[in-house]
Amino acid sequence: MQMRLNRERVRKAKAKKAAAEKSDLKFSDLIGSITINDCGLSMANIYNITYYAFQDQLKRMGWRD
Repeated sequence: MQMRLNRERVRKAKAKKAAAEKSDLKFSDLIGSITINDCGLSMANIYNITYYAFQDQLKRMGWRD
């Protein structure tokens, strides 16, 4: 009985955390945050990089923060 109760509490806590982490982040917000990050990319050349390079840059920004 106690294990079931604890499992339910964990499930609710995880659901609450997932709901709190969900944000209304848009693609334009990501592009703007990369260009102000002093990584050599600007609004003029951000669209010339590949999708992989874009995702890699976002990941590295997260590591730095």
